[in-house]
Amino acid sequence: MELLTAMLDYKNVHDSDPGADAAAFYDFVKNSLQITVTKAQLIDKMKRLRKKYRNNAGRGKKGKDPTFSKPHERNTYELSKKIWGCAAADGASGRCLNGMLSFNKNVVLDESLIKSGLELIGQQKRQELEERWKRLELAKLQMLAAHAELFRDQANLILEAFKGH
Repeated sequence: MELLTAMLDYKNVHDSDPGADAAAFYDFVKNSLQITVTKAQLIDKMKRLRKKYRNNAGRGKKGKDPTFSKPHERNTYELSKKIWGCAAADGASGRCLNGMLSFNKNVVLDESLIKSGLELIGQQKRQELEERWKRLELAKLQMLAAHAELFRDQANLILEAFKGH
């Protein structure tokens, strides 16, 4: 919670993603944390928090937020949503904005441009984009499954070849 609050503060003060400039964020937060951490530890924790948020956001049904059994988990999710969530007024899941922000490892769009653009295109178009992102994620998972299957088959053939010698 402390790190998420600091990330939100950084985002509000600097109007930028704390993950985009980890060195500046580390300098911003290192003295306010209750424990001493290295920059690498901080970056790793930020990545894990973002992954946890994405996983939780994906659990929601029909663009709704997921339910949580513990208030702490809910509070963590809400803070994370303010940092990485989708700004669309229709409450779509956080995946839409995060996917669009980095659709290619070499091309990253400005977050404020995406947020204002999503508001301009209307709810129906935003929902269509969200559905397209979901289909793309499904295709990626299918490709990863096929890759894993090929890797398994290759490993089994090599294993059998070693056993034969």
